[in-house]
Amino acid sequence: MQSNSVDGNQIHGDCNMKRKLFVFSRTLPTHQVLQVLGTLLRRFSTSPDVPLPSRVIRHAWTADPFTLGTWCTPSVLATEEDLLTLAAPLPPPSEDGEAGTSRIMFAGEAAEPENWSNLHGARLSGLREARRIAGLLQNDVCQSS
Repeated sequence: MQSNSVDGNQIHGDCNMKRKLFVFSRTLPTHQVLQVLGTLLRRFSTSPDVPLPSRVIRHAWTADPFTLGTWCTPSVLATEEDLLTLAAPLPPPSEDGEAGTSRIMFAGEAAEPENWSNLHGARLSGLREARRIAGLLQNDVCQSS
């Protein structure tokens, strides 16, 4: 298990494992997943006092018809600027910095230049675009007042 971020009492992460084990883990009942995660947390923290997680949210990425288990792998020639371009809204903001015309936003693990190809990057880019949309809505409300 790779811990990508900690927010309050939440741990966001992903597990990379062999295909058969991954399919098996998707079919485990939630109480067994909580037991396994508790064991892993105790082992990695070296503390036998770490309590079992109270809840787990899991998603079967390989069975999701929208992702089919894919993730990005930028070229070795790709730059941070390339990934920023991939994440830029369309149409792009005007020369004077006005963002009000942008209507298509991009979020996902491929649209986060420092955390591409993982759950944390997908989450961060979703939060970034939610803030961008909220800002656009706020500007629309302010301009129509």
